[in-house]
Amino acid sequence: MLSRSQSLGSCLIALALLLFAGSAAAQDVSPRCEAAMDRAAGHYSKCLLSADASYARHEKATKLENRQARCETRFERRTSRAFSRYGADACPSSDLVAAMEDRTVTYAEGIATEAGGTPAPSLLYVQNGTGGTLSETT
Repeated sequence: MLSRSQSLGSCLIALALLLFAGSAAAQDVSPRCEAAMDRAAGHYSKCLLSADASYARHEKATKLENRQARCETRFERRTSRAFSRYGADACPSSDLVAAMEDRTVTYAEGIATEAGGTPAPSLLYVQNGTGGTLSETT
């Protein structure tokens, strides 16, 4: 039987693959680079969830920070490797890669929060009627 964090990690990886697979095609990204980016995001989410699972068991904040930093370094190494193998023209822009990284962190944090028994916050931004600025969240 899979542990709870492994099961959640597998779900997050599948979600990341589905989200990132469709978004990259709009820029004429090569399928090989897209696959490399999907794998990088999947490994990153699994690494972050493993770090959170370790923290949940041992509650050592220093180790959590070190593991999260290692996860980030590995993600950057994998995406850089994809850029060097397939070329910058065949891969998503660096802005999209940064967005992928941020989204992966956000989803992993939400999964870890919910695994601890607390619902993850769901934010809805409300536009005010006077001028198109975002005024508050609900």
